[in-house]
Amino acid sequence: MITQIGGKIELYEFYEDAFTYDEISDADKSNNEMGYESKELYVKKVDEFLKSIPEKCTALDLIRALYEASPGDNKAFLLGIARLGGVVEMFDGRQSDKIVELTDRDKLIMYCNH
Repeated sequence: MITQIGGKIELYEFYEDAFTYDEISDADKSNNEMGYESKELYVKKVDEFLKSIPEKCTALDLIRALYEASPGDNKAFLLGIARLGGVVEMFDGRQSDKIVELTDRDKLIMYCNH
């Protein structure tokens, strides 16, 4: 990771943004504005984030569906799934080859604004 960051400033900026927690300023609080400027890593319960649990599909289809269903000013990127018992499945390689079946007990690992 350090070698990659040293070679590309864009990666440094990405990691700095992803691992920096945004705080709401006092001005934003007084105006009842959210004040979040960047995306963060979140783990969200499937049954609280989605209206219904999708059918079994490829990881690629699920990633695309969540991205396209998210609002234009807050695109959500699905990075993986946390399963009951602490099993974490991060999406890598060919997502079109990985079959995903979500349950109401799973959690989505997302990169998005709150």
